[in-house]
Amino acid sequence: MTNGPVVVGTDGSDHATRAVRWAVGEAVARGQILRMVYATATHGAVYLSPEDVRAIDGMAADVLDEAAALVHGLAPELRVTAHVCEGAQRNVCWMKPVPAP
Repeated sequence: MTNGPVVVGTDGSDHATRAVRWAVGEAVARGQILRMVYATATHGAVYLSPEDVRAIDGMAADVLDEAAALVHGLAPELRVTAHVCEGAQRNVCWMKPVPAP
């Protein structure tokens, strides 16, 4: 067993969905949780209104919800976390502590 979660980024595209499917197999094979992330760069962007930022964050959350539903359909027993990672957080989002079961 390898320590640490299996991490996969998704944006809802076909390629990202294939990556999520692959990550499910890896997480199951390794006996680890699956951490899904969606990275954005919206906060502090001068060209976006607060409403735009909320809309983009909402879309990111919807993409993660759809990916989580796919994961649960493929491996109902697999623990999954999902995170929208913004700006500077993108580099460390995958390192967040795994919540206790």
